[in-house]
Amino acid sequence: MADRYQNFEELSRSEDAFRIEHRLVPNSTWLVAAPHGGNIESRTTEIARAISLAADVSFYSFRGTKEPDGGDLHLTSHRFDEPLALQLAASHPRLLCVHGVLAENGDGAWLIPGGAYQQGLDRLKQKLTGLVNLRDQTPQGKRYPGLRPDNLCNRGSSGGGLQLELSSGLRKQLLSNPILLNSFSQAIAGAIH
Repeated sequence: MADRYQNFEELSRSEDAFRIEHRLVPNSTWLVAAPHGGNIESRTTEIARAISLAADVSFYSFRGTKEPDGGDLHLTSHRFDEPLALQLAASHPRLLCVHGVLAENGDGAWLIPGGAYQQGLDRLKQKLTGLVNLRDQTPQGKRYPGLRPDNLCNRGSSGGGLQLELSSGLRKQLLSNPILLNSFSQAIAGAIH
C-alpha cells in the first residue's frame, strides 16, 4: 500500500482518527508492536497483544479508526516515526513487529517472517514450522525481508529485531480460533525467550 504521508508529523497534522495503546512490562527485553493496527492492517493489534501477553513482554499498537478504512494512516515501517513508538523501541533491546499483508497479495493462510536479528529469525522459524505455513514471499512474489536498519522492527537498542507479515487468511484463522492463537502466541514467546 502506498503511503499518503511521509512521516508521523505530516500524518498527525491532517489526521486524528487513530489511537495509541501500550503496556510496559518492567525489565522487558522485547517490545511487540503493531504499527499498522486497528483498521489499517486488520487484526494485527489483537495478534500482537496476544503474543505480548503470552511472552509477558511490552506491547505497543498504533490503531487506525478512520472510516471506512484506515489505509490513509499507513506509514511504511522504515518511515514509521511516531514518537512514543520510537521512545519505546529505544528502551527495549529488541522488537517484534506484527504486520498484515493485503488480501490481493495472495490467498491462503501463511506468514512471512523477517527482520535483521538472524539468530532470532532462525528460532522463530523453528518454533512456527508445522504450526503455520511459512513462506519467503507472497504468492504474487512480493518479499518482506525487514532488513533495513530504519525499519521499526530493527530500532531496538540492540539493533536487529523481527517482523511477521501475516496473510489476511491467517489473521482471520487466528482470531476465529482461540486455541490456534494461543499455540501461535506461545510458539513465538518460546522463540523470543
